Amino acid sequence: MARQMGNTVRDMGAAMIGVVLMAVLWIALSAGCAGPIDNQACSEFIGSVEQAQAPGAAPTVSITVFPTIVRSSEVSHDVDAGKAAADYFTSNGLAAVTWDEAGLIPAGGTWGHNQAKMFRQSIESFAQYLADAPIKTDYAFVSEYLISSNGRPVGVHGYLLKSDGTPAYGLLLNSHHEPFYETDPQTIEDATTVLCNGMALDMMPEAADGG
Repeated sequence: MARQMGNTVRDMGAAMIGVVLMAVLWIALSAGCAGPIDNQACSEFIGSVEQAQAPGAAPTVSITVFPTIVRSSEVSHDVDAGKAAADYFTSNGLAAVTWDEAGLIPAGGTWGHNQAKMFRQSIESFAQYLADAPIKTDYAFVSEYLISSNGRPVGVHGYLLKSDGTPAYGLLLNSHHEPFYETDPQTIEDATTVLCNGMALDMMPEAADGG
């Protein structure tokens, strides 16, 4: 009996540790340079967009942007949402953008309750796409929206990879994160607002804070 109780306590302890680790992972992945993102590549990218915001400066990097991946019961792609992401980079003077409407990036893995796993799998899928269809710009970017059965966005992802497939920036947002719950997205357009607000916190913190 004592041995059985000991095993039960250990199992409960392991489960609690798993919950804590998952919570830490959610927090880490909401930041641009954490989780599966390469720290050096991310620092280089963030440094370049900060430099581009200096008075009289011009973008020093180029990005190929693709249509947004929309994941629900099926996978589709949204051209308008992808163009809105491209406009985020160009309108803020952060990068020279090449729009690739024909590039439909496959979603990684299958829909599941583990958003962090889906995030990682989509990075891997994107990297494989770039290996098979090389780009001529410094970076590639695609956003990904997770849509529930009632049509509402429940997750917003952004992936920026170097041309060689190295993850240089990532965004994972859901109802636990401020850019998401402040917008309370109901539509694809709302999800794009979440995406741009989330990227602004990392790439343009002074502007995002009203400074």
